[in-house]
Amino acid sequence: MPDSLNHIFSEPANLATAWSAFFTNELYRCGLRHAVISPGSRSTPLTLAMAAHPHIQTHVVLDERSAGFMALGIGKASGRPAALICTSGTAVANYYPAVVEARMSGVPLLVLSADRPPALRQVGANQAIRQQGIFGSYTVFEHDAGEPVARTEDFRRLEILAGQAWNSSIHHGGPAQVNFPFRKPLEPTAAFRDYLPGHYTESLEARTEPLTRSAPVQWRPPAAVFQTIARSRRPVIIAGTLPAHCLLPEILDMLSDEGIPLLCEAGASSGRQTGEAYITGFNAFLRSASVRDRLQPDLIIQIGPGPSGKGLEHYLREYRDIPRLHFQSNVLWAEPSLGSSITVQVPANAELVRVPLTKYIPEGWLRDWQETSREYLAQRDTGLQAASVLRDGDVHAVVAASLTAPETVMISNSFPARDADLFAMPAFGRHTVFMNRGASGIDGITSTAAGLSLAGSQPVTLLTGDLAFLHDLTALLAAPALQQVSLRILVINNQGGQIFRMLPVYEPSDWYTRLFETPQHVDFAALGKGFGVQTSEVTTASQLQVALEQPRKNGIEIIICHTHPDESMHQRRDLWNAWN
Repeated sequence: MPDSLNHIFSEPANLATAWSAFFTNELYRCGLRHAVISPGSRSTPLTLAMAAHPHIQTHVVLDERSAGFMALGIGKASGRPAALICTSGTAVANYYPAVVEARMSGVPLLVLSADRPPALRQVGANQAIRQQGIFGSYTVFEHDAGEPVARTEDFRRLEILAGQAWNSSIHHGGPAQVNFPFRKPLEPTAAFRDYLPGHYTESLEARTEPLTRSAPVQWRPPAAVFQTIARSRRPVIIAGTLPAHCLLPEILDMLSDEGIPLLCEAGASSGRQTGEAYITGFNAFLRSASVRDRLQPDLIIQIGPGPSGKGLEHYLREYRDIPRLHFQSNVLWAEPSLGSSITVQVPANAELVRVPLTKYIPEGWLRDWQETSREYLAQRDTGLQAASVLRDGDVHAVVAASLTAPETVMISNSFPARDADLFAMPAFGRHTVFMNRGASGIDGITSTAAGLSLAGSQPVTLLTGDLAFLHDLTALLAAPALQQVSLRILVINNQGGQIFRMLPVYEPSDWYTRLFETPQHVDFAALGKGFGVQTSEVTTASQLQVALEQPRKNGIEIIICHTHPDESMHQRRDLWNAWN
């Protein structure tokens, strides 16, 4: 500990906050810019240290589950982990869903959990649970910081720990947890609290670089990859939802000008998916065995996780013994079709060395895909013009047509993730699209969108279902803190979990409706207004179009889209069945 700071230990109450401040400042040197704080007592030292930093934005979120997903959204938008701070006990357990999603979708995240000291563990002390290793295999790094000790060597080790957690989260693409046991007293003196901002400034003037940092890495695809592609005559490129800040979207972009059919779901969109090789409607027409037979590949180039649509699922399973190159980042294994593949492991944080590709692909191969795609679009447009009531697909189509300037689009799981491919592509390809497709839950959707709006530079549009919206209702508690960003939420109220109508369990009956579709009889407009959020309702496509033409304002805006569930299913089935 530098002699100039020895005076802070004349008061024992300052030690825990000083410990937290050194950790916080080293995280700032690493690149931390956002902290999401769940209020609590045991985390007081971490909270005060983070809030006092002049260059870190702090966001206070009451519900820990919502806070976790907000931090996830910040990581998605920025490519940098946000710090999550909570007290001890079940508070940290409520981060679990966001931690799972971060790990399975390759998003950096830092969990800084306050804890009781070892003397209060396993003895029945209040609000004490087993927090070390609480997230199991879903963290890429986990460590207990130990109790604060007023020695120079211990403070230096703490700064090294900050770098370890940060670099692990960035380079392995996932969540890191550091557990902080604190004894009482937890609150520093008022004089020390006032001293903290100046301490940060002085410390950063003395040293701007972190103690541990990684040298820039350049990654070049192996030569064998290009040799394999060059030998192919009927290759296809398939991409599901991709993390925005890694090499996978760049690899997709590198291959997009090569005349290879690109079957990219909406979640792969990074704002550049506009070339003639991008195919629309594949998740509809690839449901047909005859179409799959006509479009049989001799090489599948898969980028990132497996897709979510049935068409591509059938295609990958049917041709799982066709040679496959699978570009994967440092996330969990992502090959549900059990295909035979050559895995190309891509580092999570590196610079891509672009290599020209020498190949010969007959022009007719891409043309066959394009003609099938044009036929699909003609059928879709005919169906969209035949609307007598508002349907789920109409909402996606109207929203996609309304986005003229670049925007960030967040799409919920369940039917919205599939309807985006059916009804909103290729328009969504001009925008950056995010989905939580790691574990594909409906939890935390609105909170993730809020995080995207906090860390991004564009307006955010969220398409979500009624159940997903209600599941994450506490996200609206953050509305007062989101007055400087623009977040428009479109709630597709189709009266419950309509996706179960695709499953064998479906039959028109009271027990099915009660147990599976679970329609919620809620006044959505009153809910929004109760949170102080501007809320409107639409029941037709023309009403929705008018609502979307209104100038965007800062803050949260909710548009409730009341859609007809039966007609929405007919709309989808018409597209699916047109190819049989």
